[in-house]
Amino acid sequence: MIIGTGVTIGGRAGHHEVPIIGNDTMIGSGAKLLGPIRIGRFASIGANAVVLSDVPDFAVVVGVPARVVKFLTPDQVPDYFSFSSDRT
Repeated sequence: MIIGTGVTIGGRAGHHEVPIIGNDTMIGSGAKLLGPIRIGRFASIGANAVVLSDVPDFAVVVGVPARVVKFLTPDQVPDYFSFSSDRT
């Protein structure tokens, strides 16, 4: 899982549950995940998106409120860890 800076993951008024985030997801900087939602495996959430409903597996979501703009196939999922530099 990759989580950018300034991401909010939390509850929402009137709900006691918090988001459940699947494996191998990427959450862009400034995104807000609010309420009892499920983020699917291999999902990508754009920077500053406000996610208020479930995100399916392999979906790319953006916007306020977030909406699905694309579905990736398993071979299209980026290897986000390859973007980091090894500074050892």
